[in-house]
Amino acid sequence: MTTRRTFRAVAAATTAAFLLAGAGLSAASAAPAGTHELVPTKTYANCTALKKVYPGGVAKSKSTVNKVNGKKKNGLKKNTKVSATLYAQNSKMDRDKDGWACE
Repeated sequence: MTTRRTFRAVAAATTAAFLLAGAGLSAASAAPAGTHELVPTKTYANCTALKKVYPGGVAKSKSTVNKVNGKKKNGLKKNTKVSATLYAQNSKMDRDKDGWACE
């Protein structure tokens, strides 16, 4: 049983080394499995600038609901960008603090 596991581990490591070598990468420069590269986001000066790029505004999650006069109203628009990172960098533009900037 231990021999099979060892063989599988060696086979997997060898295959990964060949794939990395074919792609021109080394094992040290490859990112570990399951990690994502961070995409830089932008902080906008005001809602006019943000809405030129994201016409529906930016929400921090798909479950965000718009608040009007303190009461929950309708859900997200089709063209609303959902991004927790982008929302965090532009949260100053969420005046009613409902999780949806520049709605």
